[in-house]
Amino acid sequence: MSTMTPDPVLALRRFAAIAFDPVAGVRALIADLDAAAVPLLAWPLLQALRRADAPVPSGVLPALDLWLDDWDTRHGLAGGPRAATVAAQAWLVQDLHCLADLHHRAGDGDGPDWSERGHRAEAALHAVLWHSDGYRDRDVAATTDPLAALMPLLLLDTPPERVARLVTAAVAAPVADGSPGTVALAWLAAVGLRRHGRVDEAARLAARTAAPGDLRDALHRALDATA
Repeated sequence: MSTMTPDPVLALRRFAAIAFDPVAGVRALIADLDAAAVPLLAWPLLQALRRADAPVPSGVLPALDLWLDDWDTRHGLAGGPRAATVAAQAWLVQDLHCLADLHHRAGDGDGPDWSERGHRAEAALHAVLWHSDGYRDRDVAATTDPLAALMPLLLLDTPPERVARLVTAAVAAPVADGSPGTVALAWLAAVGLRRHGRVDEAARLAARTAAPGDLRDALHRALDATA
């Protein structure tokens, strides 16, 4: 089986592009992306709109619906047995939930359908990718990245006993190489820790992530601003 290898640096670039200009940013990304790209567009758009207290841009949701539907159909676990990475599936679930929130915000009546789809995708993730020692990529030759395996922390419905296992793993996660991918995954893992009330653990993970001073400062600012 083939699978999508998610790019955590690309994921963070989405937040930067959409935060700078939510309307132009998301439209440009949708126009530029194919089905193999990282499934993270609705989350950064929702976050940018909440921060600006702005309405959903006209015409954006239909294009976002089509793009995320295509990604889910091609690569989502709910569509049947297939190779999958923990990070990509967790980001897909997060984006489906955020797309539902965008529809609720727009008041167009489509929110419940996308919410149901997000819950189906999340159930598939927890059923297929969880093992006794944690979350693992499915049918992928390489070993699951320890930080990528923490991405289900982003999901509020991750079972508490699994959250506890992931928190323990986060405390020991290797973050010393300072590569852009490591910094990006560490930031996302820290966001997940905070969502589950593990503020101290999130701060410690961010603090021990090896990165240049300006990048570490940006990491802390982004962590404080992200919901």
